[in-house]
Amino acid sequence: MLKYVELKFQSFYNEVDSIKLFGALIDAYSNLYNDLKEFINKFENNKILISSLFPKEKDVFLFPKPILNLDKKFVSGNKKEKLEKIKFIKTFRKLKYVSKEELEKILNEGKYSEEILENFLKNNQDEYRDKFELVEIPKVTINRVTNSSEIFYESGKILRVNCTLFFLVKYEENSDFEKIINCLKLLEDRGISPNISVGLGKFKLINYGNFSINSNGNRKYLLSKTCLGSGDNLDSNSLYSLKEIKGFSNKCYIPPNLFLVEGSCVSGTIKGKIIKLPDEKNIKYLLYGKPLFFDCS
Repeated sequence: MLKYVELKFQSFYNEVDSIKLFGALIDAYSNLYNDLKEFINKFENNKILISSLFPKEKDVFLFPKPILNLDKKFVSGNKKEKLEKIKFIKTFRKLKYVSKEELEKILNEGKYSEEILENFLKNNQDEYRDKFELVEIPKVTINRVTNSSEIFYESGKILRVNCTLFFLVKYEENSDFEKIINCLKLLEDRGISPNISVGLGKFKLINYGNFSINSNGNRKYLLSKTCLGSGDNLDSNSLYSLKEIKGFSNKCYIPPNLFLVEGSCVSGTIKGKIIKLPDEKNIKYLLYGKPLFFDCS
């Protein structure tokens, strides 16, 4: 089963990818149920898979622009038309998201065909807008020397009007999805953010339901950050981007790991893995790197 879950963030939004979402769900689950190890095993055995969070504008689901080649035939015509199309391609490369309808066409073509690019050129100028906007909120602090109040401004991103966020869940047992929803209901009060103590990451669970997409092919269009395991292998047809993730989380050192990012279109053996990290007290922290994907030509 594949379902979407829609959330509305009510405070500054920091990117919530599949790694952060998994961590938040596991933390909430440990407070609600006593079978955490069994729940984690279901993720490791692909019985539950989750995506990162993506924007949803009104009724339109938006997905990361697939990393695929552009059809060279697109840049044709007279000199004026070629210049216009070259200028468009520069703008198109900055595009972050495509709609579900556009995604189906792109995945089934396996490239940005001339027809698809012409359609973007004519009809989709508004989609180049970022779905987030930067705002500043005034806050007050007390000067420890003079004991007087001082105003300062904090900057952050918020979703534009009519925008929410959603993620996808693939699962085998209905009870597992119900548990995820219960975890989200707990997280509504706590938030999903490293700064929940100051009220960041607050959201409301808006809706959830069945999801389907019409796509086929031998490649995999990734919807989650994916860490390649020892038996994984990418072949020459893969088109992807990598991100190095490292640092500290809850005093736990995260050594450098390369992850395939959302929107990558890969082929070969891709199972991913969940990385277990020991901290100073030898407690295991988990870094989620399992792939949720659609088929791609």
